[in-house]
Amino acid sequence: HDAFAKAMKIGTNIALGSDAGSANFGPHPAAFLEMAAMEAYGMSKEQVLRCATLEAARILGLEKTLATLEAGKRADFVVLDKNPLTEGVCAFTTGLHAVYKQGELVE
Repeated sequence: HDAFAKAMKIGTNIALGSDAGSANFGPHPAAFLEMAAMEAYGMSKEQVLRCATLEAARILGLEKTLATLEAGKRADFVVLDKNPLTEGVCAFTTGLHAVYKQGELVE
C-alpha cells in the first residue's frame, strides 16, 4: 500500500497488468481485483480506468492501435449498465451487460 501511494505521488507510470501465461504465476486473478486494489489504495476511479486501458497501451507502445474506441483501432470492450466513474470498479461485475472482442459480441 505504501509503495503504491509513493509511486502515485512521484508520478510513476502505472498500468493494469498480469503475469498471465507465466508457468510460475499460478492461477490468473481477475483484472477486476487489481482495479479494486488501485481504487482502495487511493487512485481515482478515472485513473483506474485509464490504467486499465489507455495507460497500459501507451506503456506498451500500442496506443495507436488499441485502448480507445476510434476508427481503425482494434476494439475489445465491455458494455456496462452502471457507470464506473460513479459506481467504482464494482460496475464491471455488477453492471456487465455485454463483452465484445475485436468488435464482435462474445457474451
